[in-house]
Amino acid sequence: MERPDISRQPDPSQSRQSVSCVLQRVAWTSLTLLCLCAAVLVNACSGGNPPVPPATGWVNFAKNAFTPLGHTFTIGTNPIPGYVTEPPPAPLLQGKTITLNYTVNGNGPYTIVDPSDVPPASITLFIWEKGDTLSSTTPGYQYYRWWCPTRAVLVPGANQTLSCVIGGQWTNVVGQAANGADPNAPSGFAQALANAQGVGFTFGGGYFYGHGATDGSTTFTINNFTVQ
Repeated sequence: MERPDISRQPDPSQSRQSVSCVLQRVAWTSLTLLCLCAAVLVNACSGGNPPVPPATGWVNFAKNAFTPLGHTFTIGTNPIPGYVTEPPPAPLLQGKTITLNYTVNGNGPYTIVDPSDVPPASITLFIWEKGDTLSSTTPGYQYYRWWCPTRAVLVPGANQTLSCVIGGQWTNVVGQAANGADPNAPSGFAQALANAQGVGFTFGGGYFYGHGATDGSTTFTINNFTVQ
């Protein structure tokens, strides 16, 4: 901002005009800011209706829709498996262990769906809170999806086991650990555990946990899944 010239006495009429112009500018600026704030709020709430899974059974979530699954399904069907969950079989409490025993019947190779992801194709244990709008940029909604920090490479084989203790090392959709630097992460994680709509696993690559992996003919069988 320029400094005022105090060497000249302003004309009163010019001062009144200047004040009038300033007030008009303030009014227009305020209106503009209100419009921008309204736009931001509308955009912030535009993540869509929260996806609601069926009350029972395993389901796949991909392309913004749930598809019922049996205990055996094909990796590569339409839609491609992304988030595979069921209602929690037991309360999700920190210190409990989630264990998946599974069989992959097929030779691959397994293709990562997202071109910005990196190999290898993988699966990762997953917890999903109800009411998620999938808008991770909306404050608070980054705490609705949580993954175990370790993943398993997707390979053929029978009776493979993936397990993970529920705890602060789990990370959310923006990569924050429940026991990390974010002061709101612990309560966000606790809320997700208390209000989970689903628990299970996701298909992804070496970078993204849940952006999908496919083969087209390989079958995946959930032999056993426990929270204990």
